[in-house]
Formats: sequence, C-alpha cells, structure tokens
Amino acid sequence: GHGSEVRISKGYMSLAIEMGDERPQVLNALAQIEDQLEYWIIATIYTRARTAPPIIGMVSHKPYNPFGPPQPGRFRDFEQALQRAFGTAARTYLTLDEPVAEDVDVLVVAAPRDLKPEQVYHLEQFLLRGGRGILLLDPVDIDNVLGRAAQQAEPHTSGLEDWLAHLGVTVEKGVVGDFASDCLFPRGGEYVRYPYWPTLLPENMDQGNPVTRNLLPMPMYWPAAVTVDDARQEAEGRTATVLVATTEAGYRRPDIKALGRANESPDGKLKENVPVIVLLEGPTKSFWLGKPVPGEEPAVPEDGSAPGGDNGSEGAPGGSPEG
Repeated sequence: GHGSEVRISKGYMSLAIEMGDERPQVLNALAQIEDQLEYWIIATIYTRARTAPPIIGMVSHKPYNPFGPPQPGRFRDFEQALQRAFGTAARTYLTLDEPVAEDVDVLVVAAPRDLKPEQVYHLEQFLLRGGRGILLLDPVDIDNVLGRAAQQAEPHTSGLEDWLAHLGVTVEKGVVGDFASDCLFPRGGEYVRYPYWPTLLPENMDQGNPVTRNLLPMPMYWPAAVTVDDARQEAEGRTATVLVATTEAGYRRPDIKALGRANESPDGKLKENVPVIVLLEGPTKSFWLGKPVPGEEPAVPEDGSAPGGDNGSEGAPGGSPEG
C-alpha cells in the first residue's frame, strides 16, 4: 500500500582534469554546461598543454606626462585584468610607433584616435604576419555628450577609416541605440531610460563562437554600427561573422549632436538588428600594395611582400572592428 516515487538527479557536478604534476583543473556545474562540455574539456586540455601563454599586447591612449611615465588611462581596469590573467605575457604598454614585436600573438587596440599612416601600417603588418587584432573603436566620449559643445559635437576619428574601407568594413558615424533596452541614464538627479546605452542580450550574440558563448547581458555605451561589404569578403576569400548585434529595436542615430538628451521617442525611426561587433577572418593584400610605405621611399612590391619579409598577400586579420 505505500505509494511509489521515482527521482532522477544528475550527480556529476564537477570534473577534475589532471596533467603531469600540476594541480588538477576543476570544471564545476557540469549539469549547467552539459551542451558545451566537450568545448570546455578541449579548451582546458589545450590551456594546460600549452608550454607558454600567448603574448597579449595592448595599445591605448594615455594622458601625456612630460615629467615621467604615462599616467593610467581609462582602460586601467582592463589592463590590470589582462595582467592578472596572463602575468608577464600581458604587455599593456605597447604603441604602434614602431613595428609590433614578433612574439606578440594578440594585439588589442583600444579607442585609437587619429592614428598616423605609419601606425596603421605597423598594425597591418602585424595582422599580415598572422597576428590577431581586437579593435575597440570608440567615436564618442563623455565630452562629446556633456561638454559645452555637445550641441555641435562631432565624432572622433580613429585614423583607420581608409584602411578598414580597403577591407570592406565601415564603422558608421553616429551611434547605435536600442529602444528595447532598459538602460538608465543619470539626468537632473534622477535616472531616465536611455536607448544609447543599450544592453546587448545573449540571444543576439553568436553562441557558436567561443568569444561570445556564455556571455551575460552586456551594456555598451554609445556604440557604433559596423557595416561589412559581404560581396567584398566573398570575392577576396574572407569570412565576416556578426558576433553581437542589437535587438530588432536597434536604431542607427546618424549623428551625436545633443546626445545627452534622454527620453528620445522611437516613433518614426527605422529599427533593425544592428551589428556592433564583427569578426573578420581570411587573407588580404596590403593597403599599401604598389604605394610608398609610410615614412619610407620604396613602394610595397606588386607581389605583396613587404619590407622586412612580411608577406602582404597572405594573412589572416582576425580583428573585431567594433563600435
């Protein structure tokens, strides 16, 4: 006469991976990541088997200090996070004034401003030799929005515009908003809804790419739209992947004038999924092919080879042009 009950539970919640004499690497919450378990096991084995971490370089603008080293810039927390994760393999002090060191594997270029042709050339040569680049392009800062000249504000330029056009990529003027976002903006002692600080949602992120898989909702402040010429990519053998986009209520604001104005109405505005982070992979030829190399007299030879032996006709710019 007793009732029966069947319970099924997942008892495996952790997995320890041991290699050599090193401490085991533990993967927790397996029941929550079961559809991605294979990825995490392979990634963990790859990380533990690697003899040395990749060299991560970072280029960012820092306030000029004539009496000593550069002062900490706006990316200080990001730089410190890289240093905690990679130790001495993180070089957060790099510039593009000289060629990027041969042992650098990944280069983060954060909020570049009016890069000179020589600097763009050094970035391109790094990519052409197989380096991976992450471009964090930022046409807007707080002075554009809240400064005295906010009504006439113009976006910043990175200096990469012509070079990106050569790759079939345009970082659009203005900013991207999302009228489905609940981000709030401080104004007049209170917080009001503000579409130009959109929260990007996992359902609009590429879950097939390790970069964006498992990301939590991510706020972005005044992002720019990234437009890719798909025909150019196909013709030149590259692949473009949208990693992150807005919801269908995304809006491309064509300028940044009076951008601090809140409570902007969505009425009458064209709304769409707007790409804000794009991955570009594949071969390319040098922007300077047949042209004089910046700062030097000779032109890049027509066979694509660059001074110093870099091969300009083969390469894989793995950058993420981002607003």
